[in-house]
Amino acid sequence: MEEKIRNLTFIVVLGFIITFILIIGLYFRGGTSSTSNNNNNNNSSGSSSSNSTYDVSKMDEVDTDEALALFEEEGTHVLYLGRSTCSICVSFVPVLNEVQEDLGFTTNYLDVTTIADIWDSDKKDDADVQALSDKVKELTDKMSVETTVRTTMDGETVTLEDTIGNLFYEYGFTPITVIIKDGEMVDGFVGYRDAETLTSLIEEHL
Repeated sequence: MEEKIRNLTFIVVLGFIITFILIIGLYFRGGTSSTSNNNNNNNSSGSSSSNSTYDVSKMDEVDTDEALALFEEEGTHVLYLGRSTCSICVSFVPVLNEVQEDLGFTTNYLDVTTIADIWDSDKKDDADVQALSDKVKELTDKMSVETTVRTTMDGETVTLEDTIGNLFYEYGFTPITVIIKDGEMVDGFVGYRDAETLTSLIEEHL
């Protein structure tokens, strides 16, 4: 009789242990799923939040023709190529806003989402897209300052050396900042710069 009670006790305890393990397993499985969903939601809300901080209202938005016209004018002009869906652009715009206010110039902003069709292989044969592509190529050919960028392609880190214009036209790198003086590009860079570095760079040409 005692042996049967011990066996029964063992079975009950074992049942509790198995139930406990199952509950814990389900809890952590649910927790992982919840975390994943929260991360997705955070990314969505983060993207929305980032876009709300992408404040280009103090810049002069230009199209491709107007950007080209800057190379026909005297004086110093700052041309910025970016987009609200680029995380580095979102980080850089507040810096650019701060520096332009401190130095008293107005940035010319080309929103590259307006010309994104030139990289869409399905639209390459479209006459309007080809005309736009030719116009963008004309613009980027004027961005002749050479630079080096490191990027990831096909899972490998590579170094590209080219003109800033070609890096934009061929690969769509953003953000790009171009300093134009008396009709020529005199300086510029691809990517992010802090306020101190950007100030020094632009002050040199103002």
